[in-house]
Amino acid sequence: MPRLVVPAHLDQLATLREFAATELAAAGFEEEAGAMILALDEAATNAIVHGYADIPGDIELTIEFEGDEVVATLLDDAPTHNPLNAPEPDLSLPLEERPIGGLGVYLVKTLTDHQEHRSRGESGNALTLRKRRMGQTREP
Repeated sequence: MPRLVVPAHLDQLATLREFAATELAAAGFEEEAGAMILALDEAATNAIVHGYADIPGDIELTIEFEGDEVVATLLDDAPTHNPLNAPEPDLSLPLEERPIGGLGVYLVKTLTDHQEHRSRGESGNALTLRKRRMGQTREP
């Protein structure tokens, strides 16, 4: 299973995106790559900025392919926090009235077909994102 570990720093996001792009292309998921890479970028940014804050640590990305689905998992050792519980942004508000932030998790949920968070104990998070190959439907 392809795996990448990088320091939890914003300057490492390009490395994470390049790794994901290479793996997705190699497996023939070119059409899905843009959405999955953006979702991973947003999720990793959330872990770095809100999870680790100024605490040093790493982010691990694994990518697997299960039939017509890509399964990407981000692991961290930041304090346990489920980003999927973030409130939905109010997109009906005019842009100048919207609070800064809050769209990252919305994008993750919108760009992927399934998201799952699990705690890794006292600290640490595993966020798994699934994206089907274009034109495929997921079994219930």
